[in-house]
Amino acid sequence: MFGGDHQFPDSNLPELIRKINPSLDDIKVIQSNLEDYTKSVRKEIGNPENLYGEQRGGVKYAPILPGVLSSRVYLKQKNEKSQNLLERRVEPFSSINLLLGSTYRRSIIKGIWKYLLQNHAHDSICGCGIDDVHLDMERRFSWVEQIGKHILKGSLNGIIQNMNIPHQSIVVFNPLNWERGGRVNAPVEFEDGEEFILTDGDDKVPYEIISKKVVNKVVVSPQIHIEKRTKMKIGFEAKAIPSVGYKTYIIKKGKITFSNQLQSGDRWAENENLKIELDKNGTLSILDKNKNEIYKGLNYFEDSVDSGDEYNYSPPSNNMSYSGDLLTIDLHKC
Repeated sequence: MFGGDHQFPDSNLPELIRKINPSLDDIKVIQSNLEDYTKSVRKEIGNPENLYGEQRGGVKYAPILPGVLSSRVYLKQKNEKSQNLLERRVEPFSSINLLLGSTYRRSIIKGIWKYLLQNHAHDSICGCGIDDVHLDMERRFSWVEQIGKHILKGSLNGIIQNMNIPHQSIVVFNPLNWERGGRVNAPVEFEDGEEFILTDGDDKVPYEIISKKVVNKVVVSPQIHIEKRTKMKIGFEAKAIPSVGYKTYIIKKGKITFSNQLQSGDRWAENENLKIELDKNGTLSILDKNKNEIYKGLNYFEDSVDSGDEYNYSPPSNNMSYSGDLLTIDLHKC
């Protein structure tokens, strides 16, 4: 490649080639393009060696800067979240909604993709620019998330309107092209004091009450009255959600009959698969009951010095690492 990064191609390249060729014995320099170059290389070397992995071990194969992976990590996290939102949620569900007769909001979706791509300039996404550059990036990520979630909500509501589902139900969507399951958190609302069960149509589904509060709901009618309602946030394990599909979980009035398999104390928690203990120094010990293996010293922190810059990690000549036990431990339920 002639020109790269901050260097533009030289307009005198054809003249330079014309002058240099007479001084070369067995080599002829020509101006070509990437497609023809690739074809020529394949023809010349036949069956090349296959390389696997990211090839992050220096500049032998590519002039990359692996040290920037830890520069401004929050930007990498926001990028992953924003890109997944557009690629795996907004786009597929907007397309499905289009097939059901709705409108694909092309100009808006194109605009938020542009915001995301503006954050992908290599010094920007690498996190090695000045603060002002990265403040602009945070604003763009915020726009992507806000607008993207609004588009996604409209698409999902449009899809649900084409379904014949019970009023009190939770619809879990899977945008990926393979069957999967996972943890789901969802809000539910009932008359105060009522209990309910959750089913997938055939079987009862265990759930956890994450939060719960009683609210007064004003019902506007010829005679205004106030109802006491219980608002909850529940969590459950969704299983076997079809690829690029959905599964409906129905909420019914009824008595909870399942038992909680999780047992816990102040410094430990245990189920049929794992036992986790919080040690006095703040580390975790995990017993894998299926493999009969125990892992100790997890969640241990160590601090060391980096005398490099935003591009490269460089240990000092007299490097020191600091670690120690926690002085106090506070427990919080998530």
